[in-house]
Amino acid sequence: MLSRLDPQARRLLLRVPIAGAVALLVWFAVGAEVYERGVAAATETALRLFERPPVTFLTWEDGHVLIRRTDFSSRSQLPVFDLASVAGNAVLLLALYLSTPGAGTRRAMLRGLLAFVVLFASHVLHFALAIETIYATQLGAWSVYAYERWQREIVASGRYFFDIALKYALPFVVWGLFVLLPQLKAREADQEKARAAAEAPPATWRQRRKQRRRR
Repeated sequence: MLSRLDPQARRLLLRVPIAGAVALLVWFAVGAEVYERGVAAATETALRLFERPPVTFLTWEDGHVLIRRTDFSSRSQLPVFDLASVAGNAVLLLALYLSTPGAGTRRAMLRGLLAFVVLFASHVLHFALAIETIYATQLGAWSVYAYERWQREIVASGRYFFDIALKYALPFVVWGLFVLLPQLKAREADQEKARAAAEAPPATWRQRRKQRRRR
């Protein structure tokens, strides 16, 4: 069945297992902590930018994020969040990128970087919604006092939409839009140039002679 596929598609499928293994190795060796720390820092900045007054602080400890508000008592139990449930799909995008033929070219690397920037922004939004859901629904009487019902429904719906659908779909979407489709378009453009060059009339008698010999 693989023999019937387009050569590029066949190469992609054959490279997926190896790319997946490399992506997992990179992720668990160094990537997870560095990436998740970055998501936590960016999310804290985004939340404090929109809070009035800014009260949220996020602290990374042993692979988890402690969520603290300055308007809560120091004796309050701090909510703890496992950021891997939000940012773990980055390893899937890394595997898809590494399996793409031509991923090592400068242009493809720039496209891959853009795809990761978009996915990173989605992780910041997802984590921010998760924190707001904790504030709005899991802090008892304070949640009821601080958030209207419609606010609780909006943040919870946004968070669960990410959890159920977007978290799994986005790596494929951004990879397809920013890496795979541009690669396919560039390949088609190169093929068109090659066909045009082959069909162009030879400019010199030597080129005409070579063309007659090929025939």
